[in-house]
Order: sequence, then structure tokens, then C-alpha cells
Amino acid sequence: MKTLYLVRHAEAGYDSENHSDLRRKLTEKGLKSAKKIGHYLKNYLESQETSIDQITASMALRTATTAQLIAQELTYDLSKIQLELSLYETDVMRLLHFLNTQDDAINSLLIVNHNPTITEFVRYLTGENLPAMKPATLVELKFEIPTWKMVSGGIADLVYRENF
Repeated sequence: MKTLYLVRHAEAGYDSENHSDLRRKLTEKGLKSAKKIGHYLKNYLESQETSIDQITASMALRTATTAQLIAQELTYDLSKIQLELSLYETDVMRLLHFLNTQDDAINSLLIVNHNPTITEFVRYLTGENLPAMKPATLVELKFEIPTWKMVSGGIADLVYRENF
């Protein structure tokens, strides 16, 4: 079985001096929300006697910061967070390809990414027309499959969805 945690990055602001979308920073609310996700996950994972094997985020500052704050709460080694340029401004099929190429030694993967793609990806994987993910939303999906290569549309079970 494979478990996928998807997080839409926490609330980010717009800096009038820095016009780069990649460099947008989390707001104070966003910083608190990301820590709340991490705190929730820590307690949840401990109750399930499991852990996150890999944390991956797009290269954007807001996703990377969200991933780092979650990782800190989980006491996950920050140097092991994978930042992927290919996840920035991606689409559902490229995100699926990314997932299909993950090492099968990874049983639980957390990806921090952007809307609208992350919402569309959850809809694709579950086959459900779920509402759009707000900033700092966590989704847990389970797959009754032995390998990431087998992930495709409509086969995920939605276990949990919450906005922080």
C-alpha cells in the first residue's frame, strides 16, 4: 500500500518590491497554518505508528517554506526535503509522471504544491469532484497498490481532507 499526502502551500503574500512569483513568501497566517499542519501530522502519524518517508515541494519559496515548517514539526531531516523545479507550474499529467517515477522503497510521500493543479490532481486520483483546495489544505490518499508506477486516475481512496 502507498500513502500520498498532498498539501496546498500555506497562504502567501505579494511583495511589491519582489515581483517574482517564485519568491513569494508566506504570510504570518501562512506560517502558523503550515506549523499546524505539521503538528497535526505528527500526532496523527504517531497514532498510526507510521511516518513520512519523503517530503517533496516545488522550488517556489512558499511551497519550500511550507514543507520546511511541516518537516520541523515532524522532526524530519530538512536536508532530505526534495525541491523540484518540475513541480512548479506543472499540470496533472506531469505530476502523475512524477509520482509514477518515485522509488518504491517510499511508502508514504508528502508533496507540497500549488493550485489549481493540486486540486485537479486530487480530483483525478479519487475520481471525485471535490471543492478547490484552499491554502494550507492537507489531503491524505491511500492506494491499494505495491508500486507508484500503478498510480492512475480514480484509484485513490480519500482518507482525510482538512484546511488549517
